[in-house]
Amino acid sequence: MSKLIINLLLILFLAFTTNVFAMEEDAKDTYCLKVGPKGLDRMQFQSDLYAEDTNDHITLAGPLEGKKVLDVGCGFGIMTAELAKRVGSTGHVYGIDISVEQLAVAQEKAAALCLKNVTFCQHDVRSLSDFRERDFDVVYIRYVLSHINNPKDVITGAKALLKEGGVIATQDVVVSSFWQPHQEDIFVEFRELGAKMAEKTGNDYEIGLRLQELHEEVGFTKVDAYFRQPPLSVADAKKLFLLTVVEGTDKAIESKMLAPETLENWQNTMSAWPEEDPLPFHMAKSGYVLAWK
Repeated sequence: MSKLIINLLLILFLAFTTNVFAMEEDAKDTYCLKVGPKGLDRMQFQSDLYAEDTNDHITLAGPLEGKKVLDVGCGFGIMTAELAKRVGSTGHVYGIDISVEQLAVAQEKAAALCLKNVTFCQHDVRSLSDFRERDFDVVYIRYVLSHINNPKDVITGAKALLKEGGVIATQDVVVSSFWQPHQEDIFVEFRELGAKMAEKTGNDYEIGLRLQELHEEVGFTKVDAYFRQPPLSVADAKKLFLLTVVEGTDKAIESKMLAPETLENWQNTMSAWPEEDPLPFHMAKSGYVLAWK
């Protein structure tokens, strides 16, 4: 029996024997990408592309050695592992996510890295006020709020879990900035599909623009906010686009918002994109916030 299967069985056992939340149907409906091993390639690749700005963001939260950190919506544990390295042997990181499949991958990743200072828990991030741990030095929320209908409630819950003087570090996307400055039909159509999906799910894929406002509304008095939009090579842009459209279009096709032939055109056009293109692609712009309690 593989380690992945063993870890999956362990997390399933925990899900039925501890105070955790099962995946609710409406939570599934608001998340349009793949979970479990199927989504790992895109998530890891995207994380690598944002790595420099993400690491700078964590550094600005202050020294983490010996700190207690919560990774909200930890997914595959990519950032949980980075946070665990930073807190060291005297600190501890809790990673929470609603997806049992993603937690299984995260657990295996932590074991492979011999991380002894990480605890993964299945928990609905929309109910942070019910999480059993308290008094965190840092609460970290990366690309989660854009998939949640009630992002302000999540930030409010995160604030309640912080100790006095603790910091919340939040990063999220501005999807309308994806792939600019190119205005080819496939990119316009892709952005328009994102807007339609947001309307259907109730998500806000522009939430990076209002992160500062949301944190101020829940009572953080010291809030630092800024934006970053890293450039992409043509090769990386092609790979990321193809991974993203394969993952993110199943629900759109099922709901008749996207025709299969349109998806095929996107894939063919991007696959044939000239490597000598002189204009740089760009990741979607991200908003970054640091807010102190």
